[in-house]
Amino acid sequence: MNSPLPLWIVTGFLGSGKTTFIRSLIQRPEFGRLAIVINEFGEVGIDHDIVEASSDDVYELVGGCLCCMVRGDLSETLIDLVTRRTVGELAQFDGVLIETSGLADPGPVIDILLNTSPLKEFYQLNAVVTVIDAINAEREFAEEAVAVAQTKAADILVVTKADLSTSSAINTLSASLRKIAPHTRIRILDKDCVDEDLIKALVEGQARDPARSGHPIRAPEHDFSGIHAHVINLRTPLDQEGLEACIAVLHSLAGAKLMRAKALVVLPIPKKPVILQAVRETVYPPMPLAGPPHADTTSRMVLITKNIDRSVIDDLLTAHQLTAERTTE
Repeated sequence: MNSPLPLWIVTGFLGSGKTTFIRSLIQRPEFGRLAIVINEFGEVGIDHDIVEASSDDVYELVGGCLCCMVRGDLSETLIDLVTRRTVGELAQFDGVLIETSGLADPGPVIDILLNTSPLKEFYQLNAVVTVIDAINAEREFAEEAVAVAQTKAADILVVTKADLSTSSAINTLSASLRKIAPHTRIRILDKDCVDEDLIKALVEGQARDPARSGHPIRAPEHDFSGIHAHVINLRTPLDQEGLEACIAVLHSLAGAKLMRAKALVVLPIPKKPVILQAVRETVYPPMPLAGPPHADTTSRMVLITKNIDRSVIDDLLTAHQLTAERTTE
């Protein structure tokens, strides 16, 4: 390999809009062909299906946060990517993008990229982008230390869902961001559209300050007690009544304790999955999957909750006649 491959890290708290932002980047020709590394909290990923609709090479690491449990797997995956690209086992790609778990402190990931051989020879870290949810960020900063750590680690802060907020709230959020990360650029996306200046800064490596230390800011040890990933395998396919039942479950759970929810619902005709999403109190309208689904076309739901007893979820599934097998992390 003649020169290091550019690499970008996209981080941000649960439900901030990381996957939507990544899909926008994948569609831009300036990035060329990207290999995507996705880390999710839980054993079954849904982001894999959403992103794969736009990208051929998706590597998914599941089972824990990049900041601790899967650190070794990340190193091995990144080395494997370069090795297989070099020998021709994988089609050529022009860069790598890592999406961290919404519960991950990106500090250790940055550390291994900057300070570990051979990764620092294989890859050049172009930027750490932290996606900020305009609706929920202030609450996350107050309740979750990892959300603050993600903000401090950023080269660029990208604020999403601004169109769902108010000018006054955006001004307040901007002031909070400047207090946490006073020297970091803030970009407010217009209806989550990525502008040309941001694309140029990311592609040309203008976002990252070369003077930044190889020892990123770390948050205190994070307390994830009470946070669980509930992985639910739904009967497949589901009819329209089953889809509405899934939406009803999300509305029943919606609130401060529902940190993130995603569901992929496979309908019989046409057999094209629908994506359901919820963050805290907000349940979003169903969205058809943009491209062909992953080979494993089973309906499933991932709920990331804080201090919700598993029996509450089981009772809801039973009440809505959604036969399910589930696991809890």
